[in-house]
Amino acid sequence: MVICSKCGFRNEDGVEFCANPKGCGAFLAYVGTKTEALSGGVTVAIAPAMIAVKPGEEASCEVHVRNKSNVVDQYEIQVVGEPSRWAIVEPTTLSLFPDGEGVAKVRFRPARSPGVASGSKPFSIAVQSKASPNIAAYQDGSIDVALYQEASLSIVPRTSRGGESVSHRVTVENHGNAPLRATLEASDVDELLNFQFEPLALAVAAGQSAFAQLTVTPRSRFYDGPPQPHPFKVELRADGLPPVSADATMLQEPVPRPIQRKFPLVPVLLGVLLIGLLTGAVIERDPLIQLVAGKSASNQAAPNTGGSSKPTTSNSAAPTPTPTPTPSPTPTPVLATIPNVSCMTAAVAQQAIEGAGFKFAGSFVANPSYANGVVFKTQPVAGQAPLGTEVTAFVSTGPPQGVTPLGCVSIIRKLPQGILPRVNLLASPTPTHS
Repeated sequence: MVICSKCGFRNEDGVEFCANPKGCGAFLAYVGTKTEALSGGVTVAIAPAMIAVKPGEEASCEVHVRNKSNVVDQYEIQVVGEPSRWAIVEPTTLSLFPDGEGVAKVRFRPARSPGVASGSKPFSIAVQSKASPNIAAYQDGSIDVALYQEASLSIVPRTSRGGESVSHRVTVENHGNAPLRATLEASDVDELLNFQFEPLALAVAAGQSAFAQLTVTPRSRFYDGPPQPHPFKVELRADGLPPVSADATMLQEPVPRPIQRKFPLVPVLLGVLLIGLLTGAVIERDPLIQLVAGKSASNQAAPNTGGSSKPTTSNSAAPTPTPTPTPSPTPTPVLATIPNVSCMTAAVAQQAIEGAGFKFAGSFVANPSYANGVVFKTQPVAGQAPLGTEVTAFVSTGPPQGVTPLGCVSIIRKLPQGILPRVNLLASPTPTHS
């Protein structure tokens, strides 16, 4: 390394004249001093470190670089990160004496296009020494790119023809630097058309396009005459964006007249007449038969007297009256005696009641005066009743524990062992008492 004693610029080995960019040009053989590269450092600071800019406009910051070495050095300044695409450094190189400070300016000019997305974008300012690759410094900053919205709307075809409905293709292009959420609306001044979008709302990324299908239907139709133009307007609406509109026209054409179908009057009248005749025949069938039968009977019963050759003609024929059926006499029920089964067990009572010709039914009822399983009354009570009558025997479920029953003090007879008569009970099984 050769240092020019005239300007202090450090030149690479083998250089004969000083390469100071400021134009020193001294002959190093006379004014140059060969020395080893000395250790040093550099510092960098950004003011301000946080910047805000609108697309299409400019914002700037200053870069302060200080040479912390004891020799003259040159420092290159670069912007690192996404903002470097639209950043300009002036100047790109600073020549500083020992402990000297220089200032460079960085201008940020983001374009107003979807390619520059909105939001905060970090960047770094890198300062690199030309004298030594080991001497460098970095400083971080950020720039906030403002949001802007811009969209265009187009409709194809601009003029459509049809009698009942027509279709249009609506295209939405997002020229802003952020996603666009918009809705579509359509209207005509005379309110003669109906509109239907599919879809009704669109989400369009920055720099992208989206499409919707518009179906236009006239509210009324006509059959004769020239086509009728119906202009209408389609509008795009989104938050932060003024309405964007596009005009189109539906040329409504006449539609063919519907074919008038002849009503089959004759077959229908014949069918109605036939149905009426059949209905009348069914309704009047019995009186007609009776009338004909009455006339035939009177003609056959008329006597033929003397020499009269003319049959006697009856002026009126009355139908034969239908005999009234005589009601059958109601049979007299056979009575039997319901046995008294009180103080019997349920099985014995069933056997006695069924043996007398009655139907047995059992019902468990709590009765503290009778022991468990003992019949204490019947319904109907003992006495005369028609055979086959259902007799309900009320069976006691026994007194509570520790209470002695008072009814039926005498010993209750039971069926012999092995006989298990069928008992038809109306209540749940008998609860067990100890």
